[in-house]
Amino acid sequence: MGLDIDFQANGGLLAGVTVNWDDVDVVVDLINYSGSSESGLLPNSVTKTLLLQGEVTVTGEAYATFGLDFGIEYVKIFVLIFSAIFPMLMSIIG
Repeated sequence: MGLDIDFQANGGLLAGVTVNWDDVDVVVDLINYSGSSESGLLPNSVTKTLLLQGEVTVTGEAYATFGLDFGIEYVKIFVLIFSAIFPMLMSIIG
């Protein structure tokens, strides 16, 4: 008797971030530093993405093996008994 089991797994992972800036405005005044300004440097939205994808396959098979080894022994015993009785029968009949 036996049992075969196969196990297979396939998969992938995707991870990422999407950052969205609607309006970024930067002014750099090299002569008059107080005239420099910035706005919109912080993102409006941050979207995190995580995608897991996979496949698992499990297959199994059960089996049993057997044989008929006893049949040969019975034939040997029959031949031994017959070879012992046959001469006696021949002497009685003949």
